[in-house]
Amino acid sequence: IDETPSVQLGELLLRGKLDVAVLFRENVLKGMQATVLVEEDLYAVGVPDCGAQIALRTLARRPMVIPARPNSLRKVLDAACAAEKIELTVRAEVTSPHTMLQLAMAGLGATVLPWSTTADLPESVVPRARIHKPTLTRAIAVALATDAPLSPALRAVQSLLHETMTTLVATGRWRGARCLVPGGRGAARRV
Repeated sequence: IDETPSVQLGELLLRGKLDVAVLFRENVLKGMQATVLVEEDLYAVGVPDCGAQIALRTLARRPMVIPARPNSLRKVLDAACAAEKIELTVRAEVTSPHTMLQLAMAGLGATVLPWSTTADLPESVVPRARIHKPTLTRAIAVALATDAPLSPALRAVQSLLHETMTTLVATGRWRGARCLVPGGRGAARRV
């Protein structure tokens, strides 16, 4: 198991260093077969008294701790800000989601993360609100190298990943996420 940024996971998969990868749709490369399983909403974290939702434009008035490039979340955030003609007040660019969360909790600035990054923390400790106007989402895929042999063990791991991800969403343990697989809400999307 390798917990490396999604951008690097794809490269490792294509070089034969990994058998299967869970990565963000925009990091699926030529030479991979991938199924998009889940779409997750992004949340503003560390904005007190903002309610359950917050408009992206509201974040422009706050100091922000954002992901450093290259990063899939940063791509989504940059694209939304460009489309809405919003310029964020960036206080820090950070490569680690854990560090982004710690800086937001310390009051350095708000950050943008999926709910899953903050799931273990109570709302009283880490205020978070789903970003809307526009809603920010990212899609998560399970990918294999196109030319890799599909062994029974690899099929079993792929199946376990599908089952685990869809169960987390279906049971509400992966808040702010939607299944895109048969039997879930929506249809699987091959990329």
